[in-house]
Amino acid sequence: WDQVVFVLPAFEVRMGTRLPGTKAELLQLWGRGDARPFYGALCPRCQAPTDYGRWWALPPSSHLRVAYETPWRDPWEPFYVGPAHHVPPFDERFLQYGFNRISQACELHMAGFRLLGLGG
Repeated sequence: WDQVVFVLPAFEVRMGTRLPGTKAELLQLWGRGDARPFYGALCPRCQAPTDYGRWWALPPSSHLRVAYETPWRDPWEPFYVGPAHHVPPFDERFLQYGFNRISQACELHMAGFRLLGLGG
């Protein structure tokens, strides 16, 4: 498990909307157009490999589990959790916007990390 990170789908919720507490509540917001993938309007390709359609299709579960593996591809900027002692460190010389998270994700890929989507 040292070469694994767990990818989490990230969403933006319309300002003024109460944040969902469950996937079912998030789905309701999604259906009303009050939630979308993070950067869904600004850079759809940056989160496309997260595979939101596949994540939505996962059956409900009360437990987190590995649901699928997704290969990294440019310009994916995945949100993930992983072992701090093995994940390539974030280069803090990057300031504001400009290939910061893409660079770290590319390093993960080049180091042989597996990107696993979680369901639950």
